[in-house]
Amino acid sequence: MNGDHTTLQAWPRPETPRGGCDCHVHIFDRRFPLPGVDPSTIPDAPALAYQVVQQALCLERTVLVQANVYGTDNTCMLEALQVLGVATTRAIVAVEPDAAVSDLMPLSDQGACGIRFHTCSAAVF
Repeated sequence: MNGDHTTLQAWPRPETPRGGCDCHVHIFDRRFPLPGVDPSTIPDAPALAYQVVQQALCLERTVLVQANVYGTDNTCMLEALQVLGVATTRAIVAVEPDAAVSDLMPLSDQGACGIRFHTCSAAVF
């Protein structure tokens, strides 16, 4: 989502069914740095920029999925969930395979509805 987002207005506007859902969205936000990574190399695709895409495609609902590069730090995505609104947005968070139910409940309370595990090291990606 780098650059001028107004160009999305030139996209063809498909007939999206009522309640249309974008079911796999990653949020990248340079305000959430990654250890050892130059922030300028992180794609800048924050929640507000995604809203422009969502509106251009006439989508009403969204499922956010934790991006691999953020590992199990779900902070960026959970903030995006609040920005987009828990009434129409859900989130799939990343957790350690040995996460306890007590670790999952606060994530659920913030709007997470599913989990994913990263079983490969970052070097593999």
